Amino acid sequence: MGYSLFSYVLSNLNNSQKTLFIYSLSGRGKEEGMVKKVKGQSLGKGAFLVPIENSFLFEQFLDKWKLKYNKRNVLVPS
Repeated sequence: MGYSLFSYVLSNLNNSQKTLFIYSLSGRGKEEGMVKKVKGQSLGKGAFLVPIENSFLFEQFLDKWKLKYNKRNVLVPS
């Protein structure tokens, strides 16, 4: 199955912006975050695997936060 591997850094955000970003990414309370919306999986700090059909939406999310990121398309065997 095809996925996009995203890695990003939060160095351009201050502490309160980082907190807001994490809430937006992971969700808070009953509100679901972007990772769940795009059916992504966390691979560790600053890295996510997103199904290729949802990668554009995740890219727009990262662009909205003006984050520096890298994207690689990968194939993951079933």
